[in-house]
Amino acid sequence: MRSAVTDAIAFQRELHVQEEADARKAIETEGCDIVELTSKEHDAFAAAVQPLLDEAQGTYGRELLDLAATRIA
Repeated sequence: MRSAVTDAIAFQRELHVQEEADARKAIETEGCDIVELTSKEHDAFAAAVQPLLDEAQGTYGRELLDLAATRIA
């Protein structure tokens, strides 16, 4: 059972990597730009949207947002 779970996790991670590559290629093929933030830019963006996250937490609760965050990561 553990072997099957380990294999499934590895498969899912590889699938995710391939989906990311496919999405990037499709975006670039359409002539769109992909902006990659530096660490400093990412921190500035995170600080800028923090009030929105705080508001959402007040509306939907931390548990729901934490669940969404684990799905994204």
